Amino acid sequence: VVTARASQLCGFAKRLLAPGETIRLIIPIPRESLEQWDLSMERRLVPGRIAWSVCDGGEKLLEGEFEV
Repeated sequence: VVTARASQLCGFAKRLLAPGETIRLIIPIPRESLEQWDLSMERRLVPGRIAWSVCDGGEKLLEGEFEV
């Protein structure tokens, strides 16, 4: 059994936008950020759903999930 963290910062970018301005922003997430320690004390990528969110000062602006 492997217990995952409740939440973790995996990527970060700061952009200031003018009112009404939109941009496309890509934040790479390294594989190592998604790996966990297993019971054998080895890091591995555990299959399952991973929820993500984009926040501004703690306020969620976007959220979704993907499958590993």
